[in-house]
Amino acid sequence: MQARLIPSVLGLVVTSCDSLLTRHKELEYVWKRPLQLTFVRCLFILARYLALLIHIGNIVLASILSIRFLGHQQPTDDACIIWFNFQTASCYSMVLILELILSIRVFALYKQSLKMGLFLLIMLAGRMAGSIYMTVIWNQVHIQQFKFTKNCVSIVSVAERPIRNPTVAFIIGEIFIHLVIHGLAWKRTIWDLRTFARPPLFSVLNRDGLKVFAAVSFGVVSIGVCAGNKAIPVLLVYPLFISLVSTAGCRTILNLQTLNVTTRRETPSSEQNNELELTSINDISTWDARSRLEGTCL
Repeated sequence: MQARLIPSVLGLVVTSCDSLLTRHKELEYVWKRPLQLTFVRCLFILARYLALLIHIGNIVLASILSIRFLGHQQPTDDACIIWFNFQTASCYSMVLILELILSIRVFALYKQSLKMGLFLLIMLAGRMAGSIYMTVIWNQVHIQQFKFTKNCVSIVSVAERPIRNPTVAFIIGEIFIHLVIHGLAWKRTIWDLRTFARPPLFSVLNRDGLKVFAAVSFGVVSIGVCAGNKAIPVLLVYPLFISLVSTAGCRTILNLQTLNVTTRRETPSSEQNNELELTSINDISTWDARSRLEGTCL
């Protein structure tokens, strides 16, 4: 189980390094006074610090199992099942936070349309219900069919029982959700507003959206490719995926807030006195209108 401990520590180091690199923006935009726990600010805190707690939990579990199963002793299936359930719940929780952050951006881009809000809410609620089912119900019923290596890696491959394989369900579900979310954002910023001068906000949205989509797609595909392999590199996928999702969510919020503050400094003083939200989420839908009225890009 010591092979599990090193990747867990690596995941904690990666997330901590990203937190260190963005500490100035985080102090300015998240922990500024007066501190108000808005919904988006809470999402940022969860994206950042829940990931750190997950990595710490990984290290604790790896340490306990390493001590309990010293040397080359094979861990029991019950111990590996605990680890497997913890990983599954952690992955679903982190991707849900990221999807909430991206969905709020889409909701704002469509000028807080009630229909769009309901659609996104139903989609995420369905995804969350599916996650709970896979984590709580399906795993408890079928987990006994799984066999594990001495490092608690499942030896059931993606190609084996693909329809009922939880890894396949995770991959398909995440790619579908992100295709819908990013597709709606790109439709709004590229197609709907194609006849108007686009403010820098849309460039930031499209750039960050493309990065997040590519990163998440690469992450979930890597999980699928590595699922069932006995090689040590598969142990790196899970902690690095948690770090990737945390970084994507936090930097998405911070980049929007940075651009929002920069733009407000260029606006009249009467507008600068408005209390700033963690991000310009609630103001996104007005950027294109403001840009057209001024006749220039913000």
